[in-house]
Amino acid sequence: MRRKCKKSRGFTLVELLVSLVLSAILLTGFGVALHGTLFSYERNSNSTALDHVGRSIVERMTQEIRSASNVDCGSNLLRIYPADTSGPSEIRYRLADGVFYYDQVNGGAVTSNVLVGANDSVTVQSFRIDLILDGSNAKLANVSLGLQAGDATRTIKASAAPRVNRASL
Repeated sequence: MRRKCKKSRGFTLVELLVSLVLSAILLTGFGVALHGTLFSYERNSNSTALDHVGRSIVERMTQEIRSASNVDCGSNLLRIYPADTSGPSEIRYRLADGVFYYDQVNGGAVTSNVLVGANDSVTVQSFRIDLILDGSNAKLANVSLGLQAGDATRTIKASAAPRVNRASL
């Protein structure tokens, strides 16, 4: 007696290998696209952080310069002498050991605040102040703040004139 063979309903080895290769190709393409997306996201996040931190610091600095009676500078140091004597007698922005500080001097007592730390996601690489003088008073302050976040770097620049000297510009 002969048996009738039923057709097998499973997959052949060749069909399994072809589907495995096609799946590997699709997953590789997905992985490459995902990696590019994550890299772009990180780069954009770093750029946004640089802009936000830099603009916040420079805007505050220029606002305080504009309301000052005089401005002085040293190496990595900006000293602002407010025209309003009811608050601090001196405001300092300084870069020391990779840390960017904001100091207020009140009657000889110094209150120091860290604006950007050495281990923050955004770090300050350089801080430069150029003053245009009119005698012993600053006529114009040009500020440059160099920042870095990951591989991204940015230099934020601004100029401001102390209140007393604005009319002479």
